[in-house]
Parts: sequence; structure tokens; C-alpha cells
Amino acid sequence: MEPPVKSSAYGALEAYGQSKRANILFTYELARRLETEGQTQITVNALHPGVITTELGRHIIGGRWYM
Repeated sequence: MEPPVKSSAYGALEAYGQSKRANILFTYELARRLETEGQTQITVNALHPGVITTELGRHIIGGRWYM
């Protein structure tokens, strides 16, 4: 069985983006399932937390992410 991820080198920034995309897709699916079940009292949201100051940049060396 083939692994579900590509076999190239790990990219921290790419993995971060994929995790954010997964959060959005989960939210869409949860909203769809709740609507299908007639759950109209529940609201599901996904949002961008905004730009904040963090220490994430300390892992960037020469334009590449290292962890």
C-alpha cells in the first residue's frame, strides 16, 4: 500500500498549511452533517486567527524551515 503523503522531504511550512486546510475541511463536513441531521441550533465556524507575533520565525534559516 502506498503512503498517503508524497515521498519528498518534509516541509514544516507545507505541513502547517495542510493542517489549516484540514481544519477547514473538517468544519465544512461537520456543518454538512449537522444540517443533514436537522441540527439547526448549532453553528460551526472556522476562522483565521489573524497575524500575531510568535517565535515561529526562529526556525527559518535561509528561507527554509528547520525543526
